[in-house]
Amino acid sequence: MSNEKSIGKGFAVLSFAGIVVKLISLLFVPFMLNILGDEGYGIYSITYQVFSFIYIIANSGVPVAISKFVSELSGKSYHRAALRSFKIARSLLILIGFILSVIMAACSKLIASAMHTEKAWLGILVLSPCVFITSVLSAYRGYFQGRQQMNPTAVTQIIEQIVHIIFSITFASLWIKSSIEAGVAGGSIGTSAGALAALIVIIAIFNRYVKNGFAVTGDSVRSPYTYKQLITTIIKYSVPITICSAVQYGGNLIDAWNTKGRLIASGLSEQNSSVLYGYLSKSQQLINVPVSLIIALAVAMLPAVTSSLAVRDRKTASDKINYSFRLCYLISVPFAFGMAILHGGIFQILKYGSGSELLLYGALTLILLATSQIQTSILQSLNRLYYAVFSLAVGVVIKIAANYILIAIPSIRIYGAIIGTFISMTAVVLINQYMINQKERIRLSIPKLIWKPIAASLYMSAAVCIVYYLPKRFLPGIFSGYAANLVLTGISALVGVFVYFVVMAKIKGLSKNDLDSVSSKIYRFLPEFMKNMLT
Repeated sequence: MSNEKSIGKGFAVLSFAGIVVKLISLLFVPFMLNILGDEGYGIYSITYQVFSFIYIIANSGVPVAISKFVSELSGKSYHRAALRSFKIARSLLILIGFILSVIMAACSKLIASAMHTEKAWLGILVLSPCVFITSVLSAYRGYFQGRQQMNPTAVTQIIEQIVHIIFSITFASLWIKSSIEAGVAGGSIGTSAGALAALIVIIAIFNRYVKNGFAVTGDSVRSPYTYKQLITTIIKYSVPITICSAVQYGGNLIDAWNTKGRLIASGLSEQNSSVLYGYLSKSQQLINVPVSLIIALAVAMLPAVTSSLAVRDRKTASDKINYSFRLCYLISVPFAFGMAILHGGIFQILKYGSGSELLLYGALTLILLATSQIQTSILQSLNRLYYAVFSLAVGVVIKIAANYILIAIPSIRIYGAIIGTFISMTAVVLINQYMINQKERIRLSIPKLIWKPIAASLYMSAAVCIVYYLPKRFLPGIFSGYAANLVLTGISALVGVFVYFVVMAKIKGLSKNDLDSVSSKIYRFLPEFMKNMLT
């Protein structure tokens, strides 16, 4: 139980922050759509794909290396060395962030042109300082995650998003009066402002943490690592992680370039292709809500598994891995089914406009994306980082090929991007699973772990269809308005959640220990008949 709690508690904190951040983000989209329009939002999405790629190069490897290495050192009570390794990594990130910020600013027009979106250049330029700010911010988050202290990350994520929304909406509204390019740039200002606010807060938290003696505790043991060895280990961990993330997000960037290019090749204008890409981005925003929970789980899992492996306790590590997969499917499977069924209602509530069909077909890719996230975290904790690089590289190649062929077909167009994601992520999951089971001898059966959530989600789907679609079918005049749809969608979602958890409890897919590992308070609020079903 204690093994599960080390992951469950961290997951609970980060997932709460993730939900808050994503909900704020979802509410942000209608404002940006209203301000920028479908074309402007498509350009804005391209801008963020570029930023995300450069951000990942700067911030993926070293922060995860900090988390992993700090966890290893702390597990052996080398707390002073853990703090020292953080300071080394922070210096590296300051340098990397500064260089990449300058490159991004200098090449903004060239990048926008290469992405078939000339109007994105000013937004890319405005986002460039954020790469430097987030590089420093991610160093502090990596240290706290390695210490299995998730509160600083959670708090600063929420602060970052709130400030981001306020500044982005304000400046987008003011600057759109000049041009679409200026409006997109105004909508990008908040990203830097939010990151700066989060950085100020986390530095204050860190200084208090060190001052109060939590960084170097009384049980600290003198480390055998020299300064050179600390640097070497950080680089050894960070380089393959950076390559892994660069492959993944580079694939997303190439995907964006490929998608726009192939939409134009199918006969659409640049403006119409931007609109369709904006539709795809809206559905991805919604899918990213549950994905953020899985990322929180992966972040919480990495140091927990790493600390067990550091003391050569593979059984405990294996138990934590299996538990993480159970939580992964407990969340991702019902989300996927629910979003597919309620796609139209969700778009209407959020005032996302057109394109809900993309969520209908794309929602099921969520399960594959979630599985891949956990598998990658497992491979990182096992120091098999290049396995993850290989599988993601194969996935990127398949995705590019599928997009190139399918999107240019006029009868398929933007749906080809979803089909390509499904095919490529299936390949990634299968390769990762082979590596984990066959190469690392970790006993892990995905069918065994996923069948109960799928069974419960099928019952849930039937209940939601009855509650949502029957009134829409027989009383269309009453349930066509916004308020009626809001109420009906909300009731349907609550019924679906209730049915899902009742069925999961009935088929022993959910236990009291599962709930207690996240928070013991959850069990107290359950109805008595559900408590009786949980064992």
